[in-house]
Parts: sequence; C-alpha cells; structure tokens
Amino acid sequence: MEQGWVKFYREWMSNIAITKDNDHLAVWIYLLTNTTYTEKEDYFNAKKITLKAGQLLCMQKDICNNLKLEPTKLRRILKLFKSAELIDYQTDNHKTLITLVVWDFSQSSFAEQNADLTPNQCRSNQETENEKEKSSKREKDKEKEINKNEKNERISIHSRQQSAASCQQKDDLSFPSEKDLDRWLNQGTGDRGQEIGNEADSFALANPIQPKKKEININSPQPPSCEANHGDTPPSPVTEMFDEFWKAYPKKIGKGYAFECFKKIRVSRSLLDTMLEAIAKQKKSDMWKRDKGQYIPNPSTWLNQKRWEDDLGGDTEDDGQIPWSKFNLGIVL
Repeated sequence: MEQGWVKFYREWMSNIAITKDNDHLAVWIYLLTNTTYTEKEDYFNAKKITLKAGQLLCMQKDICNNLKLEPTKLRRILKLFKSAELIDYQTDNHKTLITLVVWDFSQSSFAEQNADLTPNQCRSNQETENEKEKSSKREKDKEKEINKNEKNERISIHSRQQSAASCQQKDDLSFPSEKDLDRWLNQGTGDRGQEIGNEADSFALANPIQPKKKEININSPQPPSCEANHGDTPPSPVTEMFDEFWKAYPKKIGKGYAFECFKKIRVSRSLLDTMLEAIAKQKKSDMWKRDKGQYIPNPSTWLNQKRWEDDLGGDTEDDGQIPWSKFNLGIVL
C-alpha cells in the first residue's frame, strides 16, 4: 500500500505488548501499514481465499528482512500480540495469514473513505469530523444545562408553594362563630353546663378545623418562613439562659458564635447554675484580673473547652484571705 492513511491510537502507546521494545513497535507499525484495506483474492494453504480489510498474507522472512529481525524473535512477538488479542494468525508451509483484531473499530471506515485522497484532503476530512464531534458535544452539554435549570426551577416553585401553604394553614383557620361561643359561655352551669360542653364537643367533631382554600400566586415574592410574620413570639428557654450567661461573662466578644456553642452543649438549668457559679469564682482569680483581663478566654472558647470545670485552686480569693503570693517574706529559694 503506497498511498492512504492509517490511524495510530494513543492508547496503543500504553500497551506493553506494543511498546515492550523498539522491535515490537516496529512490527506493529509494519502490520498496520501493510495490511489489506480492500478485499482481494489470494491463495493460502492450497486454497483460494478472499483477503478482507485488516488481513495480511505474507512470508515471515519478508518481515524479518524489512525490519532486520531474527525469525525466532518475530515468532515471539506475533505470539505476544495474539495473547494480547491484538492479532490472530495462521500458518501453512510457506505463508502466514495475519488478521488485525482491532482493525474493524479503529481503521475500517476511515480507510475506506480516505484511501484515494491526498494527505491534505485526508487531513481536512479528519478536521471536519473532529469539529462535528465537538459541536455535538457542545449541543449535549447545552441540553443538559437547560434540563438542569428547568429542574431547579420546578424545585424552587414547589418549595415556595409548600412555604406559602404552611403559612396560610397557621394564619387562616376556620373557628366556630362568636355567636355560638357566647351562647355556650352565657348559659347555666351544672347539668345544663354539661349539655353545653357535650354540644361544643359535638360541634368540634362535626366541624374540624380546616385551612381555608385560598389562591396563592406563586410568582409573587413569599416570606422565607412563617416566623417572619410572627415577630412577637417570646424568646426560647435556650435564649433566656444564654442571656443570663452572657450577662455574667465579663468578656463580650463573638456573641453569635458563642450562642451556637451554647446551643451545641444543650445547657440545662442545673448546668447553667454551675456555669454562673464558676464564672463568679473565676472573675476573682489572679489570671482573669491580670493585665486588665487580657487572659480571660473568649466566651466560645470557655464553652467549647468546658472551662467551668477548671479548678484554679489557690488562685482565687473567695475566702477573703490574702494569698501568700502577695507577701514578700524575704525568703530566697
């Protein structure tokens, strides 16, 4: 084959059977460039056969002469290629029929389309094919992006609907009329009161509280949560206990992070009392008084490290006595 092109895949360079040494690579290139690319007839094993694309009928000594190889080494290379499922081959008394197993998916369409083209024309066709592949990939990526955006939009709409429905369920409830309530409250007690109570229970069972059906415009901005509409709710017990802790702690730094640490510990009332007692003691320690409170840990550090369990020992002055460190006894150790 004097004209035309063949493909040499990059992945072949990582195949140890092909790149074992220069002789192995040379034999592989020889097979690629000398194999049949169009059907033709020939004789093998005293029979007339049709050579198909990807087959080579030759004498092994011709390969040895072209590549300057020893016959024994060529036979070892062909056996290695066969074990690696790159080729298959048969021999008779004179010739060897070699079939490239990888030809169909790597060369056939390309060789048939470009066998009669010049190198420049072949290169142009290959660039066109590459551009088509890139364009197809861009279209697929664009379609994936559109589908992803549509999915996110549907999730967003569903979330807004749920939030709006939850808020309406809290705000728009159907209760018994004021007239019925007044009638139940203003009537007598005793047996009559029991009858009124039973009547109220029957009304509640017959008329369960249901959310009003109300059209919701999903395109209008919705509040992020129901709590945004009820700003007058009392503070939680955790918030109240943290406020006590914050008021008692002398170093006011990083309140937000300190609150998160406080919640993480799950402080109980008894633990808070222990913390407040420890803060009161540690305020009187030399370490916390030194250099205008420079060595007082941040509130978040004090909480994370459970510093209320610290035992400062003789560093405190809770008993009203002056620590011995205040005295200069003139003793040199």
